[in-house]
Amino acid sequence: MSLTNLVDDLLDVETGKSSQTSNWFKRPLTDRQMRYAAEDVLFLLDLKQIISEKAEEIGVESWIEEENGSLNELDYSEINHNNNIKEKDKGDLTEFEWHIFKALMKFRKEVAIEVNRPGFQIIKKDYLTDIAKDSRNLMHWTSKRGLYRSIKNEETKNRVLSIVKKASDEAEKLGLSKTKPAHKSLSDVEYAELRKEKSRVGQIKSQVFDPIKDRIEEDYGKETVTFLFSNRIVADIITGKNGELAEYKKNLIMKYAEDLSIDVEVVLSEASV
Repeated sequence: MSLTNLVDDLLDVETGKSSQTSNWFKRPLTDRQMRYAAEDVLFLLDLKQIISEKAEEIGVESWIEEENGSLNELDYSEINHNNNIKEKDKGDLTEFEWHIFKALMKFRKEVAIEVNRPGFQIIKKDYLTDIAKDSRNLMHWTSKRGLYRSIKNEETKNRVLSIVKKASDEAEKLGLSKTKPAHKSLSDVEYAELRKEKSRVGQIKSQVFDPIKDRIEEDYGKETVTFLFSNRIVADIITGKNGELAEYKKNLIMKYAEDLSIDVEVVLSEASV
């Protein structure tokens, strides 16, 4: 549940979303934006009081304490939050085209910093993909809809053309293929292993976690079971990608497994065969 909906639901206060999608890169912020930002913290103490009382009522204060404790230990210092290039951006690009696309994205980032705006407001990724595939798409540069107004000129167009040429020359020297996809498909062996792992995860999920989740939903509600054991979290637990599982979650799994006469160790050993 979003903070806006939570405030509305528990405090009967409608904060609105008038500035949610406004330009937060622009300075100075407007009075409306500052008021909107202030409302994000204005009701937190009241919310904490209500939620703490509810948590005590149903006996889950220790869950919250453990979750908060683990959040306090997270370290985001080594994560690059400015990387706007995603694996899915490879789409149907070739190795050669992908190299050009990355150079164009670097250019977009530079312009975004220059004009103090988010990258998606400068140039849409789709258009950069089109240019990476065929530089003749630059012919439409000055009339292209969706481009930031200050770059819709011949000078910037030529700058982009120069970037494409330089990236193309680099791709040639690197021996990047103009036919092989940038996104690498799994080999037959890798695909078989993936199917085997998915089957194992599905078996454990069906035999252990689905019955346990049903009971947690009965006792604590659908939102709680979704937060604690979403399908992704369950898959990460089974495959070991979840890291150290919170103690209260371990206790919940073992408690409900015992109530349902599920031998977790037996299921895990059989599914790993």
